Amino acid sequence: MSKQAHIFIYGDIFNYPASACTDNGIVCLKNVIDVINANPGADEFIVHIHSRGGDVNEGFAIYDALINSGKKITTVIEGLCGSIATVVALAGTTRRMNENAEFMIHNAWYDPSAMKEYTADAYAGIADFIREADDKLLALYIKATGAPVNDIRAKMDRETFLSSDEALALGFITEIVQPGKAVAYIYKPQQSTKPKLTNMSKVKTLVAKATKALMALAGAQAAEATLEDGTKIYYDGDLAVGTAVFTDEELTTPAADGDLVLEDGTVLTIAAGAITEVKDEEKSDDKADVAALKARVKALEAKNAALKNENTEAVNALAKFSTRLAAMKGNYIPQNGGNNPGKFRSAQQSGNSRFVRPEKKAKGETK
Repeated sequence: MSKQAHIFIYGDIFNYPASACTDNGIVCLKNVIDVINANPGADEFIVHIHSRGGDVNEGFAIYDALINSGKKITTVIEGLCGSIATVVALAGTTRRMNENAEFMIHNAWYDPSAMKEYTADAYAGIADFIREADDKLLALYIKATGAPVNDIRAKMDRETFLSSDEALALGFITEIVQPGKAVAYIYKPQQSTKPKLTNMSKVKTLVAKATKALMALAGAQAAEATLEDGTKIYYDGDLAVGTAVFTDEELTTPAADGDLVLEDGTVLTIAAGAITEVKDEEKSDDKADVAALKARVKALEAKNAALKNENTEAVNALAKFSTRLAAMKGNYIPQNGGNNPGKFRSAQQSGNSRFVRPEKKAKGETK
């Protein structure tokens, strides 16, 4: 059984910092590259598209990344596929489109507010850029569909929204996804049409069946991830907040509430069978470093306490000695050595070299 991975082009396509794309409703090349690199064992990438379009260069870069992955590419148009998003859609050898989705093609255009200057040369340069983009889009459309050049060009000139039937007739897609079958399956009568809100197991079971039905309709297979204990979990899409997680590949048994730790340390918090929080756990090396630092700090604190104790004992001993010294009274009276008893005598006078005042040496003289 082939392994599939899913890429979601939900939002406008622009060259934007990858970490901020999701919060701003944007998809960039790095988002796509990250999914490809994270799934080296995938045999097929299923690309889900609901996008108004965006930047021409970024769109073609995503197209090239998908083609160059060397994997089977299946694109699924789930809502609007407009402008440069149509280029991403054409990366698939199998191109599916929901019956009520729309496929929009038009000529490229440039936002004048992005211009740095408004000279005639600047406008001429923008015009050349737009014409090159138009030719590039047209060439890809013709290559993918085999439709007459004049027919496609005319539709681009007037900005045309194509229904799923029209897109299929022109060759932009290879098949239409009919929603009727999925609806009939999802809403199959149950024994209880009003499950109690407090019985979360029933709610999770309904979600699981709905997810399984939608995946079967799109021909999708569950993605999997390995936990730190070696067991596997299964899901459809990305491991992000809101994604339903299951313990079986058929996606019928929702994961229990609580925290699941992936083998890379990522922690998934599960509630009602879906992810409510994703956070990175400290890596084992980081934990070891932190533990070593804590042990070092503890040892230094103990050493500091010992030094403080020794210092206190020394201070106390010195205080006692000072007290005793102050209490002592000497009765020694030195003999008078002349009118100036404090003056050093010569060696001959004292007979003791320890009391000899050193003679001054001449400058530069050494002993």
